[in-house]
Amino acid sequence: MKKRLAGVLDFLLGRNQKKSRAEIGLRVLFEKELSDHLNSKRFLILLILICGTGFASLYGALSSLWESEEAVEFLFLSLYTTSGNSIPSFASFIGLLGPFVGLVLGFDAVNGERNNGTLNRLVAQPIYRDSVIIGKFLAGTAVISLLVCSMGIIIGAAGVLSTGLLPETEEVLRILVFLFYTIVYIAFWLGLAILFSVLCRHTATSAMAVIALWLFFAIFMK
Repeated sequence: MKKRLAGVLDFLLGRNQKKSRAEIGLRVLFEKELSDHLNSKRFLILLILICGTGFASLYGALSSLWESEEAVEFLFLSLYTTSGNSIPSFASFIGLLGPFVGLVLGFDAVNGERNNGTLNRLVAQPIYRDSVIIGKFLAGTAVISLLVCSMGIIIGAAGVLSTGLLPETEEVLRILVFLFYTIVYIAFWLGLAILFSVLCRHTATSAMAVIALWLFFAIFMK
């Protein structure tokens, strides 16, 4: 009986050690991938792209709202959904460029490591193989959350400064829900890009495949 209890205890301790090892490896990989994203020129380019399109959509929305003679019920929501004369709204920009952000962050996540010769060294560490993919996905999702939330807060702050009004509680909740689903939407394309980077050996092939899929849905599936 004691031997059985000792065996069960050793089994449970072994499982706990494996679990803790997996959690530590996943955390280390997540921190490494997040640092690589934030220190890369790719992140800077994406930041400039998101900020440029966000400010352009904000300018178009403000111009359209000032020229309109009708009363607006939810003013701050209109900053995210109203289009200018020739400038799409922030929601339209997200619908078009959001997948592009996910694709750029994930198209070479795995095959890039393989081509650079760092994947073997990464897998040789005491870390599970699925933790490599999960860590890369979580790091990319964190970068997407940072970009989307920053731009959403900037647009809201600009709306407060330009109108002098504070948003209502319902407007704040709707904006938060909109930003959450925006993150989920872009993270879906990030996961799809990582999937193609696993299936395709070369980064150019995975990039072309996932861009073709994005253009198909953007053009023919509206």
